[in-house]
Amino acid sequence: SQVAAKVLELMHEEIDGFVSIARGRVLAIRALKKIVEAHNFAESKDEARIQALLESAPWLVDSTFGPAISANESFNTLYEALARELGVGRQFGSRDDNERPDLVFLLGNGGAGRLVIVELKAANVPLASEHLDQLMAYMSQARDWLHANSSNQFSIHGHLIGMIDTSSKAKGQVALRQRIKDAGPDARFTVRTFIKLLNDAQQAHADVLANVARADGRHRPST
Repeated sequence: SQVAAKVLELMHEEIDGFVSIARGRVLAIRALKKIVEAHNFAESKDEARIQALLESAPWLVDSTFGPAISANESFNTLYEALARELGVGRQFGSRDDNERPDLVFLLGNGGAGRLVIVELKAANVPLASEHLDQLMAYMSQARDWLHANSSNQFSIHGHLIGMIDTSSKAKGQVALRQRIKDAGPDARFTVRTFIKLLNDAQQAHADVLANVARADGRHRPST
């Protein structure tokens, strides 16, 4: 009974710590949303700074990420080698042509066999179908390379983040909107605006806090 009591005490301490972190993240997301909504992205290209933020706070891309590995600051030699193979990461700079996206970087967890390829397009450039094609090409190249160079199985997902012009009649932008609409829940890619990214992160953390509150009974949910 003493051991059981101690285990329960430790569990409550872990829950309290998690709740504190999740609530802090929700507050940070709210602040970021205010900055993004007030910023005129048409006047500047801030994707490099956004990349640095997402690499240091990967839970903004995927709420299940805790400590993560990026292509720019990786201690996992497999991901470092993959980043070099793909030619991605901040060390390759930013380009403004249609041959490759402005910035691409990796987030991963080698132990869990997860790899996320994130493509950031400048927020003043509307996303089009060819940008998703480029991301899918990176995913295919990464899958082939990992299959040839690692005995582990990897789950690979792609995230395309930028500006979506919902009123544009341009062929590439119309095609992208249709591909987003047709993508099912099992799709290996996600296309989002910066605001949608933050809204999703806020909702995911709020949902977890609500679930903890229902299960634990000591914490009120945070929205």
